[in-house]
This record gives sequence, C-alpha cells and structure tokens, in this order.
Amino acid sequence: MRHERLFLCGRSTKPGDAEYPGNAKVVPLLLWGTKANITLKISDITRRMVAGLLELFTDLLEIATYVYCADQATPRGGSGARDIGARWRRNLHFRIQVRRPDFWSRPEVAETLEEMLSFLSDDGYSFHFSELTDPPPVDTYLEFSEAETGFVADEIIPFSGGLDSLAGAIHEVFVREKRVALVSHRSAPKIAPKQKDLHGEIRSRCARDLKPLHIPVWIQKHGWDASDDSQRSRSFLYASLAASISAMFNKNRIRFYENGVTSLNLPIAEQLLGARATRTTHPRSIAGFQRLFSLMSNREFLVETPFLWMTKADVVNSIKDAGLVDLVKYAVSCSHVFAMTKLATHCGCCSQCIDRRLAVFGAECAEHDPKEMYKVDVFTGERSDEGQEIVLAESYIRTMREMADITQMQFFSRYGEVSRAVEALPGASDEVAEKIFQLYRRNGTQVEHAIKNAVTYYSDDLAKLSLPDRSLFRQLFGAKLPDMRTPKGTGGKGGKPVEGVTRKEKKENEVFQMQAALLKHHGFGTEAFSYEPATQKQLQKLTRWNQTKVHRVMRTIFGDDPMNTYKQKCKTKAITGFLKKNDDGSYTVEAVHELTDQ
Repeated sequence: MRHERLFLCGRSTKPGDAEYPGNAKVVPLLLWGTKANITLKISDITRRMVAGLLELFTDLLEIATYVYCADQATPRGGSGARDIGARWRRNLHFRIQVRRPDFWSRPEVAETLEEMLSFLSDDGYSFHFSELTDPPPVDTYLEFSEAETGFVADEIIPFSGGLDSLAGAIHEVFVREKRVALVSHRSAPKIAPKQKDLHGEIRSRCARDLKPLHIPVWIQKHGWDASDDSQRSRSFLYASLAASISAMFNKNRIRFYENGVTSLNLPIAEQLLGARATRTTHPRSIAGFQRLFSLMSNREFLVETPFLWMTKADVVNSIKDAGLVDLVKYAVSCSHVFAMTKLATHCGCCSQCIDRRLAVFGAECAEHDPKEMYKVDVFTGERSDEGQEIVLAESYIRTMREMADITQMQFFSRYGEVSRAVEALPGASDEVAEKIFQLYRRNGTQVEHAIKNAVTYYSDDLAKLSLPDRSLFRQLFGAKLPDMRTPKGTGGKGGKPVEGVTRKEKKENEVFQMQAALLKHHGFGTEAFSYEPATQKQLQKLTRWNQTKVHRVMRTIFGDDPMNTYKQKCKTKAITGFLKKNDDGSYTVEAVHELTDQ
C-alpha cells in the first residue's frame, strides 16, 4: 500500500475528509512564525539584488522548500524489484498558501508542476493553492551581505561542490571567462565548509574581475528527522533556488553541470528500477523545469545542461585540461555526507563514490584523488553485507563495462527508457538516440580503461592475495582468490596451506600473483608502460618468492626456458596486459604473451 501524506503548508487548514484518502497522515509544514518547523536562509544576498524580485519567485522558493521537506518526511517501502509498485511510490498531497493563487491554480501550471515532480521522484502529487494573506516579506529568508559589491552575474549555476559542478564552474570562469553566481544547497553542516573551501580555491586562482559569487542556502528541519534520504526532489529545489537568483539578476537562464551518464541514468540493475535510478537532471526533468520557469517569467527561460554529452571521465579530463586538476581533492561527491570525517570525506560504498573513482582512474588522475579520502577503499575495501552494497557495486561496474561492446540493437532493446530522453531532447530522434548510444559506448571504454589502471595501482594488494571477500575487486575477478598466507602455528614457511584451498587453486593463485607482478613491472595501462623485461631478482622482489618458485611459476606461464622466452616476447613487443572477460561476467587479470606479425 502506498504511503499517503497530506501536507498543510503555511497556515493552510485541513479540508473535508472526503477530499483526501482517509488513511492520509496529516503533516503541518511552516516556514515562518513561532510555530515554524522549517528554516530557509539564503546568504550573501544584497538588498539591490532582491529589490525587483517578483512575488512568484518568492512563492517558488516556499513551494520548492515544502516539496523537498515533504519528500524527506515520507518513508518509502520495499527495496527489491517486486516492491517497485505501491510500496515504493507515495502519494503526496499539498495545500499551500501562496501570494499568487491565480497563477499557481492555472491548469497548465498545476499540470506542469505535478507531471514534472511525478517523473522526478516517481510519486503521485496533487496541489491545492489558496491565498496567503499578510505574507512574510522575502527578507525573512535572506541574510544580507554587509557589502554592496555591485556584482552582476553573467551565468547562474547550481554548485553542489562535487566534481561536475566544480568542472562547470571552471568552464564558466576560466574557459568562457564569465562572471558566475554559484548557488549551493547546504544539505548538511559537514558539507558547508567543503563548498566554501572549494569556492575559495576557485577565487584564489582567477582574475579579479571574474571571481565568482557564492550564494549558500540553508534548509533546516526542526523537531523531525528525514524518513527518506534519497532526496529525489532535491534538483527541483536546486533549480528553483538558481532560477530565483537568476530572476534577481534579471536573467532568463540557469546551467546545470552534470555529466550525461548521470543525467540519463539508465537503470543498471533490477534493484534500480523506477526513479531509484535517479532522474535529478534527466532531460525530461530539465524540460519540466524549463516549462515551469518560462510560465512564471512570461518569456522563454532556458535550463541548459552543457555536459550532457560528456562522461564523468570526460568531466575530469576537462578539469585537467584547464590546468586545475589539483582541485579534484577538494570536491566532495559522496552521498553519505553525514558520515564524513575530516580525513575520510567519502564513504567509498555509494554509487557516487564508485563513479568518481572510476572517472579519476579513467582520466589517469588517481594521484589527485588520494585513497585515504575514502572510508572504505572503492576497489579493495570490505563492504557491508547489509542491503545491496556488493550487488549494486558489481552490477554497476559490469554493466558499464559491457557498454563498450554492446550493439545498437542490444542497447535499445535493453534500455527502453532511452525513449523518454529522446522525446525530451531537441533534434531528430534517430540522431539523438545515436548520440546517447555513443555516449554509453565511450563510457564503457573508459570504465574498462579505469579498471586496467586500478589493477596496476593496486597490484601489490592483488599480488598479496589479501583482498577481503566482500571487496569490489573480488567480485570483478571471479572472487576465488583465497588468502594463501600460512596461518600461525601451522609450520611457518613450510606449513600447510589454508584449509579448503586445493593444490590446483594454489597453482592458479601463484600464476595470478606472477601476472600481477608483471603488470606492475611493465606499467600496463599507464603512460609509463615499458617493454623492458624484469630480471629474476626483480621478480623475486615483486613476488617475495625465492628463485626456485619464481622460475617454476614463470615456466607455467611461458613454458620451458621461461626467462629467455619472456625476454624474447618483450624484445619483439609481443607481451600484452589486459582484463579477460570470463563466461560468468567476471574479469581475470592477465599478463600474457601473444604471437604477433612481427
């Protein structure tokens, strides 16, 4: 059964029972007065900026805040695909007092608002607007800057402090040389200083007349905690905040900087059906924002997504190309900001952390994204066995990697949701569909490249065979990589192998260790790749084995006279490093020799 909620916003009163389902729980939401249970504060605004702000945009700020808080206040039920119907979706009814009920009650406005939000969060919405008598002034929500700076913005962009919004700010300020207002929603106290620091780093590196203005927005709830932390409606709040700031500067455009794979966000697994594959900046959501803001402005209002045809790795490369890749470490991408610590700014388990780590490895910028920033290492750390952490992580990597080889027919038959994006985007349908297909193909290739680079980066861990059972690498590589270290009390170096490990598995693991050592020595997947053969002593050092064992395992890989055969393959450039895809969809790290035409 769906969760039914009736939200009485402002001084709205409960209607007759016949107007709403009898099981609807009534929740009051109030932004002002002695009984307020929500606080909205927009900082660093000047009085000159708000002098001509239309009442409609003050209404919009309140409506978006109420919707965002209602979204958080209403729990969802179910976690698997079988629960995707009534238990996952909710019915949210709103009675809101506004300054312009004549506008908000217009059929085309109410229809736009309800359809846009329904698609965005996969819930049912209904609105009833009435007149707000004696409304609070917009100053109620503002914290004015002490200085009237005279700043005039060329562009207004939502600024979360993540990699995509960082790249967007860099693109506007350093590439397009525009004066930019960065609008941030400070969703948690821990994220506020991170956004401030990142803004400060950008300001310290740009020309004096291009220093961006940062406008942080606080929304605090009093007396109740969030029941749903998915925040599906957050982008409506972000868009509304940015549109209101745009109206203050008499502009009719905002720009959302989000990579196309995240925006289109095709469901990567059965566990992510419906809006659980979030639609925050999906083309259809963006079209809904644009339609609503145009109706409010009584002129065309543009909501643009300049990074729509870029992958996350493309985004990181754009930061690198601008010469500001060192700023990557200041950006925070994690969705679990409440668990953030001063050192570990990322959980390492959410999809945003996985996406970020793949992007920096794909763009060969891992040194600017220290692994110490992750509470759980994305690739080698042990994940919780609660919920679906391992399943979703493995599904994401596997599905994105498969995109590199997928055919058009397979792609469009598997991902019918592409049609929703095609319908919402300008241009000929076949051309738009082809661009989406090529975007995902390129992302698949980049994910494959990222995995190769990560294997090289973590080659010591792989060679030691010390990965936790619930690590992502274990999932990707088929997981039969038991720890071959001899337990204490079993005879030291000459002790018995770990219980349950067969002789065949032991040999396979020894080969795997040698392959990882060769990957590390030759620098497979990096710019430092070299065909210079490793010496016997170098292999002993890399594997921590004696000379006899190194020779025996090398003979398994290269045959009789292994060192000379190996050197000959290096000399003729006939040795290759890659990930081999297994029949079960997992991957095995290989360092193999192949005959070539040379």
